[in-house]
Amino acid sequence: MEYAVKALNSYRGRDRIIRTVSYSCFLVAGLAKGRIADAFNKLGSELSSCRKVLRLFDDILMLDHNLKHGLLRQEGDVLLRWLGIGCNVADQLFYPFEHVAWTVEKFGKCGPSVSKWQLIATALWATSLYLNMLKTLRLILLLTRRRSMNQFRLSDGRRTVELLISLLEYGLDLCNAIHWLPEPFLWAGKLRLWHVGLCGLISSLISSYKTFN
Repeated sequence: MEYAVKALNSYRGRDRIIRTVSYSCFLVAGLAKGRIADAFNKLGSELSSCRKVLRLFDDILMLDHNLKHGLLRQEGDVLLRWLGIGCNVADQLFYPFEHVAWTVEKFGKCGPSVSKWQLIATALWATSLYLNMLKTLRLILLLTRRRSMNQFRLSDGRRTVELLISLLEYGLDLCNAIHWLPEPFLWAGKLRLWHVGLCGLISSLISSYKTFN
Protein backbone atom coordinates (compact mmCIF):
# COMPACT_ATOMS: atom_id res chain seq x y z
CA MET A 1 0.00 0.00 0.00
CA GLU A 2 2.76 2.42 0.96
CA TYR A 3 4.63 1.64 -2.28
CA ALA A 4 1.51 2.29 -4.39
CA VAL A 5 0.81 5.61 -2.64
CA LYS A 6 4.44 6.70 -3.10
CA ALA A 7 4.25 5.85 -6.80
CA LEU A 8 0.90 7.57 -7.37
CA ASN A 9 2.05 10.75 -5.62
CA SER A 10 4.54 11.48 -8.40
CA TYR A 11 4.01 12.06 -12.10
CA ARG A 12 6.75 9.59 -13.05
CA GLY A 13 5.39 6.94 -10.70
CA ARG A 14 1.84 7.34 -12.00
CA ASP A 15 3.10 7.05 -15.57
CA ARG A 16 4.99 3.85 -14.70
CA ILE A 17 1.86 2.30 -13.18
CA ILE A 18 -0.33 3.24 -16.16
CA ARG A 19 2.31 1.87 -18.55
CA THR A 20 2.58 -1.40 -16.62
CA VAL A 21 -1.20 -1.90 -16.54
CA SER A 22 -1.49 -0.98 -20.23
CA TYR A 23 1.04 -3.57 -21.38
CA SER A 24 -0.46 -6.12 -18.99
CA CYS A 25 -3.78 -5.62 -20.78
CA PHE A 26 -2.12 -6.17 -24.17
CA LEU A 27 -0.51 -9.36 -22.84
CA VAL A 28 -3.88 -10.70 -21.62
CA ALA A 29 -5.58 -9.60 -24.87
CA GLY A 30 -2.99 -11.47 -26.89
CA LEU A 31 -3.44 -14.67 -24.92
CA ALA A 32 -7.23 -14.53 -24.51
CA LYS A 33 -9.94 -14.88 -27.12
CA GLY A 34 -13.30 -13.36 -28.00
CA ARG A 35 -14.82 -10.57 -25.96
CA ILE A 36 -12.24 -10.83 -23.19
CA ALA A 37 -9.43 -10.22 -25.68
CA ASP A 38 -11.32 -7.28 -27.23
CA ALA A 39 -12.04 -5.74 -23.83
CA PHE A 40 -8.45 -5.92 -22.61
CA ASN A 41 -7.11 -4.68 -25.95
CA LYS A 42 -9.43 -1.68 -25.79
CA LEU A 43 -8.48 -0.97 -22.17
CA GLY A 44 -4.78 -1.18 -23.01
CA SER A 45 -5.25 1.22 -25.93
CA GLU A 46 -7.17 3.70 -23.78
CA LEU A 47 -4.44 3.67 -21.12
CA SER A 48 -1.82 4.18 -23.84
CA SER A 49 -3.79 7.19 -25.10
CA CYS A 50 -3.97 8.48 -21.54
CA ARG A 51 -0.16 8.48 -21.37
CA LYS A 52 -0.04 10.51 -24.59
CA VAL A 53 -2.25 13.16 -23.02
CA LEU A 54 -0.09 13.25 -19.89
CA ARG A 55 2.98 13.76 -22.09
CA LEU A 56 1.55 16.86 -23.80
CA PHE A 57 3.75 19.21 -21.79
CA ASP A 58 6.75 16.95 -21.21
CA ASP A 59 8.66 18.68 -24.00
CA ILE A 60 8.96 21.74 -21.76
CA LEU A 61 10.50 19.66 -18.99
CA MET A 62 12.80 17.94 -21.49
CA LEU A 63 13.89 21.29 -22.92
CA ASP A 64 14.70 22.57 -19.43
CA HIS A 65 16.73 19.42 -18.74
CA ASN A 66 18.60 19.68 -22.04
CA LEU A 67 19.41 23.35 -21.57
CA LYS A 68 20.81 22.66 -18.10
CA HIS A 69 22.51 19.30 -18.67
CA GLY A 70 21.80 17.63 -21.98
CA LEU A 71 23.47 19.66 -24.73
CA LEU A 72 26.45 20.74 -22.64
CA ARG A 73 27.49 17.34 -21.38
CA GLN A 74 30.93 17.11 -19.82
CA GLU A 75 31.62 13.35 -19.77
CA GLY A 76 35.30 12.56 -19.99
CA ASP A 77 34.69 10.04 -22.76
CA VAL A 78 34.01 11.76 -26.09
CA LEU A 79 31.85 8.93 -27.44
CA LEU A 80 29.67 8.95 -24.32
CA ARG A 81 29.26 12.71 -24.66
CA TRP A 82 28.03 12.56 -28.25
CA LEU A 83 25.80 9.54 -27.61
CA GLY A 84 24.22 11.41 -24.70
CA ILE A 85 23.65 14.48 -26.85
CA GLY A 86 22.12 12.32 -29.60
CA CYS A 87 19.73 10.69 -27.11
CA ASN A 88 18.60 14.05 -25.77
CA VAL A 89 18.07 15.51 -29.23
CA ALA A 90 15.97 12.49 -30.27
CA ASP A 91 13.94 12.70 -27.04
CA GLN A 92 13.39 16.43 -27.49
CA LEU A 93 12.17 16.05 -31.07
CA PHE A 94 9.95 13.10 -30.17
CA TYR A 95 7.46 15.14 -28.17
CA PRO A 96 6.32 17.73 -30.76
CA PHE A 97 5.89 15.05 -33.42
CA GLU A 98 3.82 12.92 -31.04
CA HIS A 99 1.76 15.97 -30.07
CA VAL A 100 0.98 16.71 -33.72
CA ALA A 101 0.07 13.06 -34.37
CA TRP A 102 -2.27 13.07 -31.35
CA THR A 103 -3.85 16.40 -32.37
CA VAL A 104 -4.48 15.26 -35.95
CA GLU A 105 -5.91 11.96 -34.73
CA LYS A 106 -8.30 13.60 -32.26
CA PHE A 107 -9.34 16.78 -34.08
CA GLY A 108 -8.40 16.31 -37.71
CA LYS A 109 -9.14 13.82 -40.42
CA CYS A 110 -7.63 10.43 -39.75
CA GLY A 111 -5.61 9.11 -42.64
CA PRO A 112 -2.08 9.03 -44.00
CA SER A 113 -1.20 12.31 -42.25
CA VAL A 114 -1.70 10.69 -38.85
CA SER A 115 0.52 7.73 -39.64
CA LYS A 116 3.17 10.08 -41.07
CA TRP A 117 3.52 12.06 -37.86
CA GLN A 118 3.27 8.95 -35.69
CA LEU A 119 5.90 7.23 -37.84
CA ILE A 120 8.37 10.07 -37.26
CA ALA A 121 7.69 10.00 -33.51
CA THR A 122 8.17 6.22 -33.37
CA ALA A 123 11.39 6.46 -35.40
CA LEU A 124 12.72 9.07 -32.98
CA TRP A 125 11.80 6.85 -30.03
CA ALA A 126 13.60 3.90 -31.65
CA THR A 127 16.64 6.10 -32.34
CA SER A 128 16.78 7.23 -28.72
CA LEU A 129 16.56 3.64 -27.49
CA TYR A 130 19.29 2.50 -29.89
CA LEU A 131 21.61 5.32 -28.82
CA ASN A 132 20.90 4.55 -25.16
CA MET A 133 21.86 0.94 -25.78
CA LEU A 134 25.13 2.03 -27.40
CA LYS A 135 25.79 4.39 -24.50
CA THR A 136 25.12 1.61 -21.97
CA LEU A 137 27.41 -0.80 -23.82
CA ARG A 138 30.12 1.86 -23.85
CA LEU A 139 29.80 2.32 -20.08
CA ILE A 140 30.04 -1.44 -19.54
CA LEU A 141 33.15 -1.54 -21.73
CA LEU A 142 34.78 1.25 -19.72
CA LEU A 143 34.04 -0.58 -16.46
CA THR A 144 35.48 -3.78 -17.93
CA ARG A 145 38.67 -1.92 -18.86
CA ARG A 146 38.91 -0.60 -15.32
CA ARG A 147 38.73 -4.16 -14.03
CA SER A 148 41.56 -5.24 -16.34
CA MET A 149 43.67 -2.37 -14.93
CA ASN A 150 43.01 -3.55 -11.34
CA GLN A 151 41.08 -0.37 -10.61
CA PHE A 152 37.72 -2.13 -10.21
CA ARG A 153 35.73 -1.23 -7.08
CA LEU A 154 32.77 -2.95 -5.43
CA SER A 155 30.50 -0.10 -6.51
CA ASP A 156 31.58 -0.75 -10.11
CA GLY A 157 30.20 -4.29 -9.83
CA ARG A 158 26.81 -2.99 -8.75
CA ARG A 159 26.95 -0.37 -11.49
CA THR A 160 27.62 -3.08 -14.09
CA VAL A 161 24.55 -5.03 -12.97
CA GLU A 162 22.44 -1.87 -13.16
CA LEU A 163 23.71 -1.18 -16.67
CA LEU A 164 22.92 -4.73 -17.81
CA ILE A 165 19.38 -4.35 -16.46
CA SER A 166 19.03 -1.04 -18.31
CA LEU A 167 20.33 -2.67 -21.48
CA LEU A 168 17.58 -5.29 -21.21
CA GLU A 169 14.98 -2.55 -20.67
CA TYR A 170 16.10 -0.58 -23.74
CA GLY A 171 16.28 -3.75 -25.84
CA LEU A 172 12.71 -4.77 -24.98
CA ASP A 173 11.37 -1.31 -25.78
CA LEU A 174 13.33 -1.28 -29.03
CA CYS A 175 11.67 -4.58 -30.02
CA ASN A 176 8.28 -2.89 -29.73
CA ALA A 177 9.42 0.34 -31.39
CA ILE A 178 10.70 -1.51 -34.45
CA HIS A 179 7.50 -3.58 -34.56
CA TRP A 180 5.52 -0.32 -34.97
CA LEU A 181 7.69 0.90 -37.86
CA PRO A 182 6.61 0.25 -41.48
CA GLU A 183 7.29 -3.11 -43.07
CA PRO A 184 9.60 -4.60 -44.26
CA PHE A 185 12.09 -2.98 -41.85
CA LEU A 186 13.59 -5.75 -39.70
CA TRP A 187 10.69 -7.34 -37.73
CA ALA A 188 8.26 -4.44 -38.24
CA GLY A 189 4.68 -5.69 -37.96
CA LYS A 190 5.83 -9.22 -37.16
CA LEU A 191 5.22 -9.35 -33.40
CA ARG A 192 1.98 -10.73 -32.00
CA LEU A 193 -0.01 -8.73 -29.48
CA TRP A 194 1.13 -10.87 -26.56
CA HIS A 195 4.75 -10.38 -27.64
CA VAL A 196 4.23 -6.62 -27.47
CA GLY A 197 2.53 -6.93 -24.10
CA LEU A 198 5.24 -9.16 -22.63
CA CYS A 199 8.13 -6.97 -23.82
CA GLY A 200 6.41 -3.83 -22.58
CA LEU A 201 5.44 -5.39 -19.25
CA ILE A 202 8.96 -6.58 -18.43
CA SER A 203 10.38 -3.22 -19.53
CA SER A 204 7.84 -1.37 -17.36
CA LEU A 205 8.65 -3.50 -14.30
CA ILE A 206 12.37 -2.82 -14.78
CA SER A 207 11.71 0.89 -15.18
CA SER A 208 9.55 0.94 -12.04
CA TYR A 209 12.24 -0.91 -10.09
CA LYS A 210 14.89 1.61 -11.19
CA THR A 211 12.64 4.58 -10.38
CA PHE A 212 11.75 3.54 -6.84
CA ASN A 213 14.96 1.82 -5.80
